[in-house]
Amino acid sequence: MEGKEFKALRESMGITKKWIAKRMNVSTATIERWESGHASVFATAVDMLQSLDDYFEKLANQLVETTRQLDPNVRINNLLCYNNDNEFWRYHPDAKPLPYTAHNSVMKRTQTKLGADGYAVNLVAMDRDLYFLWLDGRKDTAVTSELD
Repeated sequence: MEGKEFKALRESMGITKKWIAKRMNVSTATIERWESGHASVFATAVDMLQSLDDYFEKLANQLVETTRQLDPNVRINNLLCYNNDNEFWRYHPDAKPLPYTAHNSVMKRTQTKLGADGYAVNLVAMDRDLYFLWLDGRKDTAVTSELD
């Protein structure tokens, strides 16, 4: 994979240079050299990014299938996005160390796929108070139950 392709994929996934550099045990300057074409991208970095991309695609497809199984008369959906890593990890501790921007990119993929199926899909920023108002006393997950 060429540096420009690597950069485009990384950015489309909401992954920062710093995040990749930390996992590859290289500097962000190294990532910048890869992406500018001044150095070859490590095969392990390409493999990691492509594996993540495959995983993100699988998650988006699962969300699409789950949505299709809901009430067929409901064609408007809201997908929850997060504003920072701590907020994201609070509700999805199993997703750590992925950044919130990666989650948001999965939501964007899902929005695109559902839009192609005729759904109106909104990306909605997480707001804890509104979230609990929406739950209306229902239990959502073990994580949100702990936050009550």
